[in-house]
Amino acid sequence: MKEKEHETTLTLQETEQLCRLYMECRLSVLEETELRYVLQKLPYTSPCIDDARLLMGITLTAASEVKARPRRRLLWAAAAAAACVAVLFSAKTFFTPAPEEYKCVAYIHGRMYTGERAEAELRKNLAATEAFIQRIEAVTAEQNERIEYFLNHKNPSL
Repeated sequence: MKEKEHETTLTLQETEQLCRLYMECRLSVLEETELRYVLQKLPYTSPCIDDARLLMGITLTAASEVKARPRRRLLWAAAAAAACVAVLFSAKTFFTPAPEEYKCVAYIHGRMYTGERAEAELRKNLAATEAFIQRIEAVTAEQNERIEYFLNHKNPSL
């Protein structure tokens, strides 16, 4: 004899309750697996169910989503074209040579300086950077000497 297959369909409210229990971590591993299967098959949608699907990594392809894809592609294409135009305009700015009258250009607190003032600021910043590097190298050398001293003069009785 053939056994009857019982097909039980959950209602929207029952599915939402299961999703709430899932969010509260009150389902067993088996129950979570069953809920995952149910959420892949049922077409229900609500904020609670959608959040559970999102957490489980489940995506549904509905007829409305399939129709929306060409529109999304069009939006992506438009965004990509706008990004390309923006890159071209900004590249033009970077690759446009400075006027011949300027040897050096510096921006200090958002203001542009050229000529002697820019060169003086550049020299001052380079000198400060070199002095900082020399101080760091001196401190590093001193610390290395201390380490060597401690390693070579450790007390064997300890």
